[in-house]
Amino acid sequence: MSKSPSHHFPITYTLYETTHTWIFPQGGFTDLSASSTIGCFPQLKPYAKYLPDPFFSNGMKAIENLAGIAVARVNARLANPKTDRVDLLARLMESRDEKGEKLGREELTAEALTQLIAGSDTTSNTSCALLFHCLRHPEVVAKLQKELDEAIPDMETVPTFAMVKDLP
Repeated sequence: MSKSPSHHFPITYTLYETTHTWIFPQGGFTDLSASSTIGCFPQLKPYAKYLPDPFFSNGMKAIENLAGIAVARVNARLANPKTDRVDLLARLMESRDEKGEKLGREELTAEALTQLIAGSDTTSNTSCALLFHCLRHPEVVAKLQKELDEAIPDMETVPTFAMVKDLP
């Protein structure tokens, strides 16, 4: 199974356990831009991985890899649905379709994959904007570091939602 870093969702909204180490194909989420193109031109999908442009070949690998993660996590959660986790996948599992029935494995996987792909661009753009503004205002970085050190005293600890929810 393919693996990738748990940076897509905050801890309380992860689709997978934070103890896993996940690795994406070279290019990672940036290769997912191909999914937008394939969405606009679905006729390309059967041929995209054979096109000589790495935009398509790497993009299709990234999409398949991400789909594998979604399938694995949905299957694991369906095999053991009793959990204290309050995350996106738990909310999807509680949802109902237009007939009032719970979503099936395929629908859950499709929704989970949609959330992972949709979150990649917003996460990337937000991270870039934050880095840009922090570099322009170093005093903000010092203040941020102080607040994070107080909220998360052990650097080896993966922050929980409870630890960071009240940060200014």
